[in-house]
Amino acid sequence: MTGAMRLKPAIPLVALIAVLFLGCNTDEDFGVLTGFCQLTPTITGSFGARAKFDPEVHKITLDIVLSAEMRSMLKDVGVTVMGIKDGGTFIGLVTDTATGLTDGTITAGDDILIEGDKIQIDPLGECSLGVFFVNADGEAIPVTRRYTQNEPQRIIARVPADLPPGQYTLRILTKYTTASILLMEPRIIEYDKLLIIP
Repeated sequence: MTGAMRLKPAIPLVALIAVLFLGCNTDEDFGVLTGFCQLTPTITGSFGARAKFDPEVHKITLDIVLSAEMRSMLKDVGVTVMGIKDGGTFIGLVTDTATGLTDGTITAGDDILIEGDKIQIDPLGECSLGVFFVNADGEAIPVTRRYTQNEPQRIIARVPADLPPGQYTLRILTKYTTASILLMEPRIIEYDKLLIIP
C-alpha cells in the first residue's frame, strides 16, 4: 500500500488499482469488478520449467473489460468531427541547388531540393500528380522532366526553363501514403513560403 500512497492525485483510478494489484503478494487469481469494468492483472511471456518471473522476458499488464452498463452508456456518447487529423504531411524546406539559397529564390532551368514528409510522387506517370508551380492567376505549371530524386522525405525537381519571372506557390499532388495502399484521391501539399523567380 505504501507504493499507492506515493502516487500523485492526478494519476487515474485505473493506475491506482493496478499498483494495488501488483503490490499484492498472493497465489490466488484476483481482480476488481466495478460498475464500469473488470480489472485483472496479467503477466505475459513464457515461464518454462522454472516458473520464475524475469523482467527481461515477462511483462506485467492490466486487462480491462467493460461492464454491460458501461458498454450501454457508450452508445449514448456523441461525436463531433472537428476536422481531419493532419497526417504529418508537409514541405519543410526548398533549396535552390544552383545557388544554395533557401530564402524562396529559385532559378528557372535548374533543380530545387524539396524536403518534407510524405511528399513522394506516387504513382509516377499520372499526369494529374507531380510537382507544380502555381502562378498568381492560379495556373499550375507542372514539372515535366523526370525527377532526379523522388523519396518520401526528399524530391529533386527541375524548375521549367520557360517559367517567367514572378511569385509561385509550390504544390505537390500525390497519392503516396506510408502504407502499401495508395490514397483514392490525390493529396495536395503546398509550401507555405512563396517561391520567386527574379
